Amino acid sequence: MNPFVAIDAQQAVPDRFALVLAASARSRALKAGAEPRVEPKRQATEELALEEIATGAISQKELLPFLPAPAPKRLARPQ
Repeated sequence: MNPFVAIDAQQAVPDRFALVLAASARSRALKAGAEPRVEPKRQATEELALEEIATGAISQKELLPFLPAPAPKRLARPQ
């Protein structure tokens, strides 16, 4: 596996835990018969999923369920 693919995928999904969830979900979809969005190069579905995320073939809207929710805004304490 090309290590730069994982680094590029972290640019799209900075949270490593969310990246693992997104890549594993896409990998399962590929194993179930989903069409690859990039040209497969005799690689495992896990590598293909990471490459799809790294190249932007998976949109931010599709990655949204795997991204952590923003922290709630806290109100200032009354003085």
